[in-house]
Amino acid sequence: MSNIYLIRHGFTPANNARYNNQRGIRVISDDRNMPLDKVYGIKQAKELGIFLNNIKGKAKIFVSPYKRTRETLEIALKEMNNQYDIEVVEDIHEIYSGIHYAKTKEEVLEEHPDAIKFYEDYEKDSFNTKYINGESKYDVRDRVKDFAKRLIKLSKRNEYDNIFIFAHGEVNKWIYYHINNELYNISQKNCEVIMANGSERGKVIFSPKSFAPLGYLVNIDDYR
Repeated sequence: MSNIYLIRHGFTPANNARYNNQRGIRVISDDRNMPLDKVYGIKQAKELGIFLNNIKGKAKIFVSPYKRTRETLEIALKEMNNQYDIEVVEDIHEIYSGIHYAKTKEEVLEEHPDAIKFYEDYEKDSFNTKYINGESKYDVRDRVKDFAKRLIKLSKRNEYDNIFIFAHGEVNKWIYYHINNELYNISQKNCEVIMANGSERGKVIFSPKSFAPLGYLVNIDDYR
């Protein structure tokens, strides 16, 4: 059976809207084209590549179509010397977060005062509550189900020693769920690697040393 590794993309400017409560991030890009942070995102992807290079054997790589995941893979691959087959998969894109994308809660409420109901509903039931003009967590669960089934079949065929999925935190959580019929209780950090099967399933086996510190502010003008 092939080993399955769930990998989250590196740190992005959009992550800083929540991580450091930074406003104005959305002007950089739409969700699909948000790049890696030019400092910490790139550092994390390089560290990730060095780690993955030590996992030997033939590997299949599935990657989300979003820019930040593709950039994470491209940078990591510069540190990797094994044999890889790469495929972009549309269904493993990020959760659609609608009007909430790359905004602080305060920004959303200033522009859409009625959104207070979303936050109240989300606090009561985060799995079923849809982002305004977006998806719910259960929508993501349903969207990735067929892909997860494909992973299980591919792993059992043993065509590859390893399978790497470069995707997003919410997406990876539900892929794991479909493989194991359970959720892991980890909030996956940027560029962390979580095992999806085997004796170490549900464990973080790699976490980069480079993390944006509290108080870090993205220079938005650098991305225009």
